[in-house]
Order: sequence, then structure tokens, then C-alpha cells
Amino acid sequence: MEQMMENDVDGVADENDGERLYMNANDDHENLTLTTGEFQEEEKEAEEANIIEEDESFIRDGELEEHDYEEERHGEQRIEDEEVEEKRDIPSIATISAAEKPEEEVQEVIEPDHVLAEIPVEVRINLSFCVILPVELLCLTTFMSRREILARNRYEYIVLQHRLEEIRTLLRNLETLGEGMTAMDYEILYVARVNHKDKLDERERELEKLRHKACWQIEIRIAQVVNGVAHYKEKETCLAEDIGFEERELDEHRERAARVREDVNKLHLILKDLRQTHDEKRLEGGLLMAPPVLREMERTIKSLDALRNDIEIIKREIQQYGPANGRKRNNKVLAKSTMTQGKPGRS
Repeated sequence: MEQMMENDVDGVADENDGERLYMNANDDHENLTLTTGEFQEEEKEAEEANIIEEDESFIRDGELEEHDYEEERHGEQRIEDEEVEEKRDIPSIATISAAEKPEEEVQEVIEPDHVLAEIPVEVRINLSFCVILPVELLCLTTFMSRREILARNRYEYIVLQHRLEEIRTLLRNLETLGEGMTAMDYEILYVARVNHKDKLDERERELEKLRHKACWQIEIRIAQVVNGVAHYKEKETCLAEDIGFEERELDEHRERAARVREDVNKLHLILKDLRQTHDEKRLEGGLLMAPPVLREMERTIKSLDALRNDIEIIKREIQQYGPANGRKRNNKVLAKSTMTQGKPGRS
């Protein structure tokens, strides 16, 4: 019975292990590491493993029941054999006591008074029965109580199994929220929602940090822009004053340039008049206004005078020497004439 109780405890432990596996599967689904199809397959495998364990426990219980039944039969047979042997031994003891009774009576007469009387055999037999019967009754009562406890435990085990099946069916019915939707799917969606909510909260915190940082940077940028605008306004006023001053200076320079331009035009007119008078004076002066031409003219006049003198000399020589020596003389005259012509050119 203790072994069956251990088996029952093992069966409950196996069922608890199955439930632990089921809770581990729930934890895995909460962590979103398994899909719905994988979870259903694991649930089927867990149910099959539970069914196999239940079958094995039933087989072990059956084997233990057969073993206990055989032990009970052997115990009952042994008790019956002992009772039969005791019944066989009782008549022999009675006959021995009946045969020895007169001798004992004689001995009682012969023995002295100080010797205690022996206990009769019948009394000893009755005492032995008194000692043996409570033990046998205790064995019988313990045997019956064991059988009753075993039957009660089996009944309670069967009732618990039926209750477990009812609870499982109830859980399945409760888990099925609709078509294609179970409580596990709801838990998965709830866990996913919680995770997404945590992620959204984290993103909101990050956005809040970024907003704070952006606001701080925007404030710095606005301050820089305001300072820049003020600086540019001051610069604009300074530039406007500089531009006004430069415009006034430019107007003055323009007026001066206009006056200078008028003066230049007047000077151009005066220069034109001077050039005209110079040309007129030059025309009036003639060659006096051109010394190179005058010197060239004088040079040509001198060369003409020299040529005329040479011609006269040649004529005189021709007349003097006659026609016979005319060629030689002519050659000499020509040579002299060339020499005379070359001299003015050099001068």
C-alpha cells in the first residue's frame, strides 16, 4: 500500500510536473518566443505525455494490485495452514494431558508441600491461545484495514482523476474564447500589449528627452538669432549712415567732375583753335616751317649747279680735242661726271 501511495504521489507529481511544464510553456508564450501553432503542438505533446504517464501508472497500479493480492492470498493460506496445524496439535496435547493426569496427581501427593503446583496443560493451552489469538486478530485487522485503505485510496484516486479531467475540460472550455482564439492567445496578446506599452512609454520618455533637448537648442538658437538680428540692425543703421555720407561725397565728386569736364571741354576748344592757328601759320611760313625740305632743296640746287659746270667743261673738252679722241675723252668725262655726281650725294 505504501508503494501504491508512492505511485499515487508520483502520479500526482507527474501531473504537477505536467502542470509545471504547462506553466513553463505559458512563460515561454509570455516571452513571445513561441508562436500559437508551436504552443498547440507542445500542448498536444504534453497531453500525450500525461496520457502515457497515466497509462504507465495504471499498469504499475495493476501490477502492484496483483502482487498485493498474491501476497494477501499467500498470507491467508499461511494463516489457514497455521490454524489447521494448531487444531491438529490440540487433540494430541489433550490426550497427553489425560494420560499423564494420574501420574501428576500421584506426584502431587508424593511431592513436598513447598514445591509449587504445575500449571495444567489445558490452562497452558488456553494461555497460548490467549497469546496467539490477539496477534492473529491484529494481523487480520491490519490486513483488512490495509485492504480498506487501499480500496479507499484507489477510489479517491479515481475520483481525483475524474475531477482532474473535469477541471481540464473546464479549463479548455474557458480557454477557448472564440474561433481560433484561446486564453493563451489572449495572454500572448496581453503580454505583447504590455511589452508594446512599455516600449511606447520608453519611446515617450525618449521623445520627452528629445523635446527638452530640442526646446533648449531652439531657445539657444532663438537667442542667437535675436542677437544676430540686433547686430544686423545696428550694422544696418551704421551702413545707412555710411551710405548717406558716401552719397553726399559722391554728389560732391559728381559736381566736381562736371565742372572739370566743362573745363576740359573748354581746353579742348582752345586747343582746337590753337591747332588751326598753327596750321595757318605753318602754311603762311612755307619752307621756313620745314627745315629739312629747305635743306634738301638747297642741296639739289648745288648739285644742279655742279652738273651744269661739268657739262660746260665736257663741252669745252669735246670742242678742244675733236672727234678722234672723242670716245676716250667721253669716257673720262663720264667718269668725272659720275664722281662729281657721287660727291653731292655724300654731302
